[in-house]
Amino acid sequence: MDFRLTALRVMALLLLLSAPIFPALAQQEDLSASDAEAVDALPDDTFVAPVIFEGETLFLVRGSSALPADERADTIVERLNQVAASSESLDVTGEVSLGEFGQNITIDGTLVSIATDADAEFEQMEVDILAGLQSDAIVAAIISYREERSTSALVDSAISALAWTAAFLVLSFLFFRYRLMLSNKLADLTERRFTQVEEATHSIVQGKAVGALVRLLANLLQWIFYFVALYYYLSFVLLAFAETRSFAELLLEYVSRPLILIALVFAYPFIPGSEPAAFQGLTILAGLMISLGSNTVVSNMMAGLFVIYRRSTNVGDRIRVGDKTGDVVEIKLMETLIKSLKNEMISIPNAQLLNSEVINYSRQIDGRGLLVHTTVGIGYEEPPEKVKAMLIEAARRTRGIRKNPEPFVLWTALADYAINYQINAFTGRGEALPKILSDLHENIMTVFTENGTQIMTPSYEADPPEPKIPPLEWDGKLVGAE
Repeated sequence: MDFRLTALRVMALLLLLSAPIFPALAQQEDLSASDAEAVDALPDDTFVAPVIFEGETLFLVRGSSALPADERADTIVERLNQVAASSESLDVTGEVSLGEFGQNITIDGTLVSIATDADAEFEQMEVDILAGLQSDAIVAAIISYREERSTSALVDSAISALAWTAAFLVLSFLFFRYRLMLSNKLADLTERRFTQVEEATHSIVQGKAVGALVRLLANLLQWIFYFVALYYYLSFVLLAFAETRSFAELLLEYVSRPLILIALVFAYPFIPGSEPAAFQGLTILAGLMISLGSNTVVSNMMAGLFVIYRRSTNVGDRIRVGDKTGDVVEIKLMETLIKSLKNEMISIPNAQLLNSEVINYSRQIDGRGLLVHTTVGIGYEEPPEKVKAMLIEAARRTRGIRKNPEPFVLWTALADYAINYQINAFTGRGEALPKILSDLHENIMTVFTENGTQIMTPSYEADPPEPKIPPLEWDGKLVGAE
């Protein structure tokens, strides 16, 4: 009985002594869990980062939350650059010695890096072995750095750059000399091939328009090829020199790789067995962006094809588009060039040419020619027969107006104070229309002055003493008429 009582007392005492220990253990477990979560929350480059020197990865280093691995790697690279640029000698000495934080790696007496136990644990090897390997990698990188910047290497780089330059100059010479020739030959060949098609479709499909489209595509492909060649020429020249190699790598990384990726994306749907839904969506998105961004360009190109197809306007025609009048100099796929009457070169987008009313003064509908007309207002007191005779006489005196068909006069309005007479006459010289109209106006003024007839009648203020009516008969004689 006493033994049992004593055992119970001992167990109670142990429980009392162990009570503060269990909460501490629980708290330690909670802290360990929270620390693990904090560690997992840190980015990967906090603990591991590569040491990249001259585009080559030498080794990996570990870091901590206090000193992230990427900052440690940047410090090592900075020291490497300083040591490598400090001398041109190819005799580089690397030493490994025990330090406070690990194995110190010195190059020619300068501390470059420290191999720590954490690095060795990550690489799963002894720290002294790891330090030796890192020292060898650093020495090799410095020797390579100095060799690439030696006099002989610079000479070799210059020779390589000159060779690439000479090749690119030859390519440029051939490109600019034969580019138009090649495009024109392809266009001419296309036009000849489409001659029978044009005859069979009654000029609905015109070989000239198809040839123009082939010429445009040929020029576009040639320019794309030339710019690609220019891009790679610059890349190869920059790669030839160690000092500019980083710029070449940027060009290759940010230009070539995206282009290759885009090409693979567009080519992937054609691979058998692929699932092209996502890639088709990307292709549709790219097409939509291009369509929205080039709406005006595409509309002008399509309008240019319609202008060529319709043949409503040819080179040399005098046309009027809106308030612009001039002679057609050149019809391009995107625009039409006309030379105005004031000798100004005007560029009209083909979309505007297609959507506007175009008056062609050089195109004749029948054999009579273009009808020239102008209007004058003559008072009611003048005999209408006399006015008609004077207007026809003025047209007869005007150079460029045909005598057959004969000019004729129309009454266009019975206005408040005058009758509006319109003289109409035919001409076959549509390109000289401004000069013909000017001469006609001058001759009208001359003939009316000779016959004592005023063109402008004063505005009405009061009734005249005598009515403004023509005489009953006109003697039929004109002053100055033959």
